[in-house]
Amino acid sequence: MLDLGSFLVSMGLQKEMQNVRKEIDDAQVFGQEAPAAESTNAVVDAVSSTLETVENAASAVVSALTPPAGAVSSVLDSCATSAPTVDLSLPTSSTGKKQ
Repeated sequence: MLDLGSFLVSMGLQKEMQNVRKEIDDAQVFGQEAPAAESTNAVVDAVSSTLETVENAASAVVSALTPPAGAVSSVLDSCATSAPTVDLSLPTSSTGKKQ
């Protein structure tokens, strides 16, 4: 899902960059000064907004996959806190001896 989001964001950035290049080329054709500062700010704002959106999406995914603290403590409280005991001593006399 994150890959799909990254793909869509990159496609949007490519389109934005093409628009900025076209504005600069149009300004140069008509003998105007290129609006470099404004277009750079627009690109920076677009990248910043995109990164913020990706960060928010990643944060939402992580918080959705992480259980709340109350659930974790209730599960840990219901678990056994001591290890089971096993008698590993060897028998000292044989009870099932054939004659």
